[in-house]
Amino acid sequence: MPLSILYVNQANERTNDDNVLYSIDAKIPIARGLLLAAELLVDDIQYERGDDAGPDRLAYSVRLEGRRLLAGRELGLAGRYTRVDIYTYEHSRTRSGANTSYVAGDGNYALDPLLGSSIGPDSDRWEASIFCGLTERLDVELSASFLRRGEGSDFEAWEEGKDRNPPFPSGAVEKESRFSAVASFDLGGGSGISATFGVRSIDGGRSSVDRRDCFGNLEIILDL
Repeated sequence: MPLSILYVNQANERTNDDNVLYSIDAKIPIARGLLLAAELLVDDIQYERGDDAGPDRLAYSVRLEGRRLLAGRELGLAGRYTRVDIYTYEHSRTRSGANTSYVAGDGNYALDPLLGSSIGPDSDRWEASIFCGLTERLDVELSASFLRRGEGSDFEAWEEGKDRNPPFPSGAVEKESRFSAVASFDLGGGSGISATFGVRSIDGGRSSVDRRDCFGNLEIILDL
């Protein structure tokens, strides 16, 4: 189990500036063909639990995947849940007297994904997929996801007096649903073709404008 501790020397601080950053990843084979994977990110955790203690800043992801042979073909099912708390990845514009958008992005998740999970803070996402090898060379995958994103951003700094555990997600919640299909064909020798097509629906959020669109992608890899 990898354990990465980047900064753990403020355990005895008597302020709200406790600053711990570490992550834990685990993969657990539950049974033959069944795998449980989990990730935990601690951007900040408070050792002092007084009335003036700041919020914990956590994110985690849990994935369950199963694969087996059925009629001589591989069949796979997978599900995943990801959650990022509202103050995780916080980088205040003025804390150090300089703009830190070059580190954490500018809060526009679609154009400038943040450090860590691309869904950004104050968000969670459910994902499910089914995979099938139709032939020895052709694979097909169907997937669906449901994302909720609150009004929090990477510059949503916590200050004393604010709620340490606001409703999740907070404010006007944007909801995004995606459905997609991917077909991959192995040309042999490390070469292949992959095509993706999907639809996306976005409802609510600050803009209060509902959107519907389609997306697609064609990828060709040639190993010459």
